Amino acid sequence: MSAQKPEKPTEITLSQDFVARQNRNSWISALIVFCFILFFILVGFAVDYAYLNAFTPDGAPLSWQRQYVMLTATRLCQGSALG
Repeated sequence: MSAQKPEKPTEITLSQDFVARQNRNSWISALIVFCFILFFILVGFAVDYAYLNAFTPDGAPLSWQRQYVMLTATRLCQGSALG
């Protein structure tokens, strides 16, 4: 009797083909990029709130130019990271 070690569900085995590993890696990479973008969006909103009073009735409104620049920068980051 030979005892075999059970495989962990997250472990990539040599029997998996390259495409299966790449699919898993691309999904994880997309998740990392999404979390990275979300983190910096939240940091930006916090700075706007703390220093510019951007989201208060007396604060400065976010202009459409600034919103366009933020959206464009986000799309460029996604395109360069995800191909």
